[in-house]
Amino acid sequence: MQKKLSVYRETHPDSPAMDTAISHALLRNVSDGEIQQSFRLYQPRNLIAFGPQDITDAGFLKAVELGRSQGFDGIRRLVGGRAAMFHQGTLAFGLTLTDHQPRENIDKNFQLMTTLLLGALARLGVEAEIGPVIGEYCPGKYSINSQGKFKLAGIGQRLAKNATYIGGVISYQQNLIAEEILALVYSTLNLELDPNSFGNIKTISPTVSYNALAQAILEEFQTKFYIEEEKIPIEILELAIALEPQHTIDG
Repeated sequence: MQKKLSVYRETHPDSPAMDTAISHALLRNVSDGEIQQSFRLYQPRNLIAFGPQDITDAGFLKAVELGRSQGFDGIRRLVGGRAAMFHQGTLAFGLTLTDHQPRENIDKNFQLMTTLLLGALARLGVEAEIGPVIGEYCPGKYSINSQGKFKLAGIGQRLAKNATYIGGVISYQQNLIAEEILALVYSTLNLELDPNSFGNIKTISPTVSYNALAQAILEEFQTKFYIEEEKIPIEILELAIALEPQHTIDG
């Protein structure tokens, strides 16, 4: 019997860190056994999400200001990794699973997410594979790429006592301003980034719509879970408000 998965499509663009705080709240409540497993799939606002290593860098505040000057707020990531970009031409996702041995299952859970995303892309006729490309932003073993050259999606993971959150962003449409800003941010943080490593679904397959991409992902998830689209519970939103300062960058 397939396990049920609550699907949340809502976004909360009025506050930069709120969507990240919602995912944090979901992870905490799933871990505590208060709600069932969930999957978020939504269109984010313009953001640069900074990881813990970025925040300790001497160039961090300058990097944040660079983003803000071009309309990209800075937030603190829920998952690990280096700075990543979110914008309205991307699709943000986050799977929160009950897991009583999350540390032992890190690779297994990464593999689950990447397999589902590759399956969704295959439904659309988009060829992709797992693995980092040279010069990509936020390099990771479980990045998804096209032709071994262009990064399409980045994935990270955050563990709780009895749950795990596997989330990230998939690039649907090119945003040259976002790419230029992220390149400047990486330079400020003394990190390598090759602008030619940016990829997106629309360039590979121009006939694929944003909605078709989202639908393909949901259909692929239905092969593993019984999914039911719902509204985010009010108690999650209330907890997210309390957690939001943990993901907000002051100044």
